[in-house]
Amino acid sequence: SASRGLRRRSRTTLGLFAAPKGPVAGALRVKAFGKWHDIGENVTTVTPAIVDGDAFEVDGSCIVILEKETLFRHLMEAGLLRSFPCVVLTARGFPDMVSRRFAMKLADANPSVTLVYWGDLDPHGLLIYLQWHQSLPGLHLLGMLDSDARSLPVACGLPLTP
Repeated sequence: SASRGLRRRSRTTLGLFAAPKGPVAGALRVKAFGKWHDIGENVTTVTPAIVDGDAFEVDGSCIVILEKETLFRHLMEAGLLRSFPCVVLTARGFPDMVSRRFAMKLADANPSVTLVYWGDLDPHGLLIYLQWHQSLPGLHLLGMLDSDARSLPVACGLPLTP
C-alpha cells in the first residue's frame, strides 16, 4: 500500500526536517570541538550540535525555564541578563527532546545551580512544567501557586464558562 511505501522512505526524502525549537541566552559557556563559546546576551537556538557539546559552564545563580517565547523575548529586551546573571531557556511550549536533553546536561554539569520554571498556572502550563520536571526532578515552580490563589479576594477571579 501507499502508506507502507512512505514508511520505508527516510525523513529527508519526504522533505521532513526537525525545526530548532528553543532559544537560550545568559551566563553560559559551551565547549564544542575544543573551543569555548560564550552565549551571553546572544540568543542562540538549542540544536543537537549544542547539546552534544563537550562541557557546559553556568556562571549564574540559576537556570530559568520559561513556558512561552513571548516572555523570553520580553525578558531579553528588558535587559534581565545585565542585572541578574542566569541562563534563560524556553522550548516554546511543550519541550522537545533536544531542549530537555540540553537542560539535563546543563543541570548535570552545574549541580549547584538552581532550576526554576516560570509558566502559567493553567492546565497547559502545569502540564508543561510536569513534562520538564520528569527530566529535571530538582526543577522548582516559580510564580503563583494554588495556595497563593486561595488567599486572593473573590473579585480577582474570573467566572468559569463552558
